[in-house]
Amino acid sequence: MVSTVLAEDADNTEARLLRARVYYYQSRHSQAARDFQSVLDSDAENLEAVIGLYDVELAQGNDATADTSCTGHDHRTRTY
Repeated sequence: MVSTVLAEDADNTEARLLRARVYYYQSRHSQAARDFQSVLDSDAENLEAVIGLYDVELAQGNDATADTSCTGHDHRTRTY
């Protein structure tokens, strides 16, 4: 259902965040990271997306990367 909403409105931030969280809880971390990053690309200060990306990094065992993901660095240069 969320993907259907995004197919009709790709800029729907709430739907993208919801899908990212669903992917995260399904351990589909790469897809979650892409959706969180997409939100950050349009709103670099979206706290839910920053925290979500941090959670993904921790879930993948990237403790050092997670620490830098919340320090205000430009997230758009990262590849997932």
